[in-house]
Amino acid sequence: TGAEEIIGLNGKLATPGLIGSHIHLDKAFILDRCAPEPKTGPTNHAARVTEAKEKFTVEDVYERACRTLEKCISNGTTRMRTHVETDPPAGLICLEGVMQAAREYVWAIDVEICALPQEGLTQADETDAFLLEALHKRATCVGAAGKQGIVEPVSYKRLVLDKSHNGVVFDGIFLDRIA
Repeated sequence: TGAEEIIGLNGKLATPGLIGSHIHLDKAFILDRCAPEPKTGPTNHAARVTEAKEKFTVEDVYERACRTLEKCISNGTTRMRTHVETDPPAGLICLEGVMQAAREYVWAIDVEICALPQEGLTQADETDAFLLEALHKRATCVGAAGKQGIVEPVSYKRLVLDKSHNGVVFDGIFLDRIA
């Protein structure tokens, strides 16, 4: 009938859900597992996180991802892109845990998974296989990070061009920084 409904908000604001465009559900709540930051001099967070990843389990990642999703949902987030480690030493442990958590909260939040070879594509032979398996399972894009967080453009081009014929379809490569 074209009738409009007016809802009085008593000075409050109604908005669409929030979007978390860059989060790492698999690395949430691990501060207590990482060596403290040096008081002076250069830092190396990646090395400290790599040590923590060696002890990750699917159940552990799932529990921490659920805790994070609950916090995000309670603060209004309805969609997010999470970067998930898909290289040694974690392999597909992080992906499996985050996928389980995303299924658990699908009623409240849409979680896009971005496969992330944090250690870089060229540091371990099995990284290609982990990435392709992640893309087959649920990941829709590849996060581009290499040693020290710098992208290895040739390696990513090889992954996309050489492996795309295997039936893997994904949205693209998410770039943080390029060498």
